[in-house]
Amino acid sequence: TVSEMDRFTPVAVCVTLALDIGFNSILEPKESHVSIVILLTCLQVAMPLCTQVFLLVLFMRTRLLQLGNFRDLYKRFRPLFIISPLHMALLLAVRGYRIEALAKDTPWILTWDLNGFLALYVVHKLVTVLFYFVCYQTLLGLGDPDLYFERTAPDADSFPEFA
Repeated sequence: TVSEMDRFTPVAVCVTLALDIGFNSILEPKESHVSIVILLTCLQVAMPLCTQVFLLVLFMRTRLLQLGNFRDLYKRFRPLFIISPLHMALLLAVRGYRIEALAKDTPWILTWDLNGFLALYVVHKLVTVLFYFVCYQTLLGLGDPDLYFERTAPDADSFPEFA
């Protein structure tokens, strides 16, 4: 039914955010093969992308996007449109740094001593927390009934005319 589908996407956003928190909390083994690190990276990149796809589906249901009013949509949800690419860029930078260090046979413990890695890692984690917060605020903002066309139920006594 329509009501079940309307509830699906917000729940999907919350589930992917929870999975993202889980995958970002997983610590790599001290001695890990490069394929394990790449797999973990793929999972860590997939979760924010899924979250953004589900949010796009929610945006497509709004009156603003259906009317092509991108400026008002951007104004209303500006933090999401700013933090999402920043979060993704930092995530890719941190994971790329780690894969490069692993490819050069740098042990995990020595990765922290690499030039700029610690600062990049800390900034990434702060932006990640901000990303989760902004996604949650976006979900709350998408609950505003003014964003949607009013749905009216058909009268039970009327029948459609086909001719």
